[in-house]
Amino acid sequence: MPSAGPPSPDTYRHHLDHGELWVAQNADRIVGFACSDVRGQVRYLSDLFVRSDAQHAGVGRALLEQAMPADGRLHATLSSKDPRAQALYARAGMTPRWPHFALSLERDHLRGDAPAGGVAIVEAGDVEAIEDIDAEIGGRPRPQDLRYFADRLSGTALWFERAGRRAGYGMVTLVRPWMAAAGDEAHVGPLAVFDGADGPACATAAVRWALERAPSVAIDLPAMHPALRPLLDAGCRITYVELFMGDEFADTRRYLPSGSDLF
Repeated sequence: MPSAGPPSPDTYRHHLDHGELWVAQNADRIVGFACSDVRGQVRYLSDLFVRSDAQHAGVGRALLEQAMPADGRLHATLSSKDPRAQALYARAGMTPRWPHFALSLERDHLRGDAPAGGVAIVEAGDVEAIEDIDAEIGGRPRPQDLRYFADRLSGTALWFERAGRRAGYGMVTLVRPWMAAAGDEAHVGPLAVFDGADGPACATAAVRWALERAPSVAIDLPAMHPALRPLLDAGCRITYVELFMGDEFADTRRYLPSGSDLF
């Protein structure tokens, strides 16, 4: 799975505390590792990496068998573009489903004619306020992840209001997992709406809100999400395309994930 840099130790501490982390060892040398996280009935493969000089030796298959056992849960991951990884997951029964786009936008490249769609943003306060709706639309309960986003990634939980009604919720984090402290890029997600028609306006409003607090913003979304074209029209560029593989569990026409690592 791709990342913009080496993840911070906090990232793997979170997997150790709230998921599973497996390593493959040859003599006294670590040659690969894998992380999976169980949330409700979903087991999600967050990371699987094998050293280049240890590939083609069955290390990836052995790690995957440990991290994603046949436990009766829904199994899923976001695969890199590497066909070897995709073949590994497909052989394990994780069916290829759809492309997943990573987008990025710099403040100076935001197009002035990209409206927020009449969306007002209100800070939700504690992340407990969005736990239930995140579980419903995101497809699994994960209060521990929302707390991690808020406490370790400087995240703010938001409500979106439109035409006098609550349209959805979201989070904006100011620290990326590979940053030690608040840096130059914010991230939007998770984000979900009650009515899919509000998705483009809420996503655009969240991007604008984030760009008031950081010079650039990243946002990830499934290919079928209706916000893809409006975000591209607003000036976002595609920085990476992954492949969702496995069992679908979130309402991907109303839900934007928190990123590749935990979806």
